[in-house]
Amino acid sequence: MTVPRMTSWRRVEVDGCSMRVMEAGEGEPLVFLHGWGLSPRTYEQGITRLTAGGVRVIAPALPGFGGSDGPPLLRIDLKAYSRRIAGLIDALALEEPVFLVGHSFGGGVALQLATDRPDLVRSLTLVNTVGGAPGRRTGMADSSWLRWMLGALTELHPRALAGSLPSLVRSVVPNLARRPVTLALTAYLALTVDLVDQARALVASGMPVLFVWG
Repeated sequence: MTVPRMTSWRRVEVDGCSMRVMEAGEGEPLVFLHGWGLSPRTYEQGITRLTAGGVRVIAPALPGFGGSDGPPLLRIDLKAYSRRIAGLIDALALEEPVFLVGHSFGGGVALQLATDRPDLVRSLTLVNTVGGAPGRRTGMADSSWLRWMLGALTELHPRALAGSLPSLVRSVVPNLARRPVTLALTAYLALTVDLVDQARALVASGMPVLFVWG
């Protein structure tokens, strides 16, 4: 099945910084945060499919990726990313909390945002998120970065990788060329951040949280 191209792009100013934002569909707002080194364009087919559920998908290029202004290099942490995404949601003046979805590094940002600004988040979906490994009781458990990386590699099924490789290259190469230091620092952050306690606290708070592991 061919998915029609129904996405549009615009720039939004957030705290004096420019963010590129992909949008598609109409309905209740769903904010999607992409993985490390990528951009929303990598997920365009999936984003357009999501709109069939009657949602408006808002997919920003995270700071330092996909043409969005980066965070200060001396203050690269998940709180900085969380503040920028919270600022974006505030700037869009949405009338209700968002369904928040994050993949990989974007999952870590989503988890931090739900912790910092639960008033903005209606539900949280984390797909192979950084910050921990699959856990039976609360969806996420303490583990080494190596176990998380091995789990994340299960996403790279040869057939699926062959189909998505051109899109991955189109995202990663420009990001690497424009902001190699940002990519290196965020890669280190992704491998070392510990979000297990935050995930447990969000589950205990009653927020709907769905963990999806490859």
